[in-house]
Amino acid sequence: MSEVRFAVDASLVPLAKKLRTLGVDVKVCYSEEPGKVLLICRKEGRILLTKKCSLIKFFEKYGQKVFYIKDEK
Repeated sequence: MSEVRFAVDASLVPLAKKLRTLGVDVKVCYSEEPGKVLLICRKEGRILLTKKCSLIKFFEKYGQKVFYIKDEK
């Protein structure tokens, strides 16, 4: 069985740290350019976790897996 790998945008660094403590493979994408983030996810087989609606729309347009993380306070 293959391991699920994730990527997060810079707004979710705290989540990435928590997931890493659980042993999850998470990469932080600091680039603000959706195209660069998409290439990283495709090349490395990662699913994006983001709070940014613009990234969600961009990823869905290209058929790439993405999950919306709702910020609850």
